[in-house]
Amino acid sequence: RVIGTTCPTNLRVMAVAFGRESSLEVRVHPLVPLIILDHYQRRDTTNTRVIGTLLGKVSDNCVEITNCYAVMHLEPEDFSKMALGRELHSHMADLTARVAKREIIVGWYSTNIPGVAFPSNNVVVHGFYCEQADNPVILTVDTNLTADGVQLKAYTISPIVLEGDGVGNVLKEHKVTTVMSPQERICVDHMISGGVLPAVKTGGAISAELPVDGSLSRLEDVLEKLLEMLNTVSNYVDEVVEGTREPDYELGALIASAMAKVPRLRPELFQRSFSDTVQDLLMVDHLATLTKTQLEIAERLNASL
Repeated sequence: RVIGTTCPTNLRVMAVAFGRESSLEVRVHPLVPLIILDHYQRRDTTNTRVIGTLLGKVSDNCVEITNCYAVMHLEPEDFSKMALGRELHSHMADLTARVAKREIIVGWYSTNIPGVAFPSNNVVVHGFYCEQADNPVILTVDTNLTADGVQLKAYTISPIVLEGDGVGNVLKEHKVTTVMSPQERICVDHMISGGVLPAVKTGGAISAELPVDGSLSRLEDVLEKLLEMLNTVSNYVDEVVEGTREPDYELGALIASAMAKVPRLRPELFQRSFSDTVQDLLMVDHLATLTKTQLEIAERLNASL
């Protein structure tokens, strides 16, 4: 099925709704759809969708999308025109280039519009991003939840040339896979599990679950739980040595393996290392508090404007 649309620049676009180009693989990190969904939730109620810039890296036949940021836009209900916040885009591109030099612009994203397969003014947006990247990727996000989960689709636009003249463009769909680093996997697992640590069995009973809120107020609870577990293991070893308890050789092997992984440090070195770690935690907590405060101030300023 071919959909023909016309844009203000008289550039004809033919969107192919079937057929997937297998030569290019698009890998998306979990942070990207979370940012896009947050952007959609915070959008102006007059906008039916949101648009933004995709960041990542390009390798052989693979585009890996690691981050993104929002770009303001205005468009009428008939999608005949498009106004992009180019100044904001340029400012954000400069900032991200300073903090993440390995991330480059790889394309742009848009949330789906109910009943509209490919708005005509997408050509204007894609033309702008063609100036920012070679063969930019278009990532669409289904916010209507028409399928189980959040559906992601990736496209590229290729020109159709007949006898040296361009007669249109073909919208090609590409395979999308979700990838994550070990750190991202831990965060996603905690989000899925409701933000709690798995229960720990101590002394024959299941301990209470500890919430993962990232604050230092939970550090003492975690250390106390660790001390309780060490006391449980120590009591078990003493009972086995005294002969009052039957030994479990599999459990003994696990304890020996865990003890072998503990580095041997002199008390003064351990104290110094522990103090440095605590200072790092205090700094991280302080920076997190400052960031949260700045975000709250920015939200209130935006609401007042």
